[in-house]
Amino acid sequence: IIDLSKNTYTEITYYPNYSKTVVTFNEQKNVKDISIYYTDNSLMSRVITNYEADDITVINKVYYFGNSMTFKTNYIYSSGNIIRQDYVDSIGKINSYSKMFYDNSDKLIEEDKYNEKDSLEIVYQYIYDNSGNCTEENINYPQSNYTSKILIKYDNSGSVIEKSAFSLGNKMISKNEYKYDKNGLLVEDISNSIDGKVVSKSEYKYDGSGNKFEWKYTDFVEDIEYLYKYEYQ
Repeated sequence: IIDLSKNTYTEITYYPNYSKTVVTFNEQKNVKDISIYYTDNSLMSRVITNYEADDITVINKVYYFGNSMTFKTNYIYSSGNIIRQDYVDSIGKINSYSKMFYDNSDKLIEEDKYNEKDSLEIVYQYIYDNSGNCTEENINYPQSNYTSKILIKYDNSGSVIEKSAFSLGNKMISKNEYKYDKNGLLVEDISNSIDGKVVSKSEYKYDGSGNKFEWKYTDFVEDIEYLYKYEYQ
């Protein structure tokens, strides 16, 4: 349910487990609060995003389990880009942090993640095509000398049509395929296993204004199907 007067979006899931998610937006329509509730309306979890006065630039995100703050992420900027992200626990200690690097077009090309002892743990690297689409994501673990990657394909309109994940030795471990309608709206998200079998499928339907009103999710491994309906005010 979308309530424009309160800048909120509410989603209620009844099966298999009840939960109510309430998303609140600021005046720039950016998310500022995501709260999830149990059946008795007690708080399950919450993420609060704090912005600069422009309601656009994120200062930090604060994460809660129930009513207890568990950790937060702080952001440092340079020339409009995030160049460092700190993961801080409930007592203010930095548990880990990331450093970001960009190309001349301000596209993120590398993120280096360090632990609390300043030891490099993970390196994320991104490759783009001439249209600015990210076509390859590489994940490197220096301490174990392990590398994995994701290859991404696009259609002529720039929409993602395929994501393939590879492990060490360039072995494919999964593939997702995406299909769109004539308006460019996602109508199918198909997840395939390593042997090419369909593991799960999400199907979406939209009204004449492009609002999603139905989502059907099928888990072919567990042989379970879920149907979600959306209402708008």
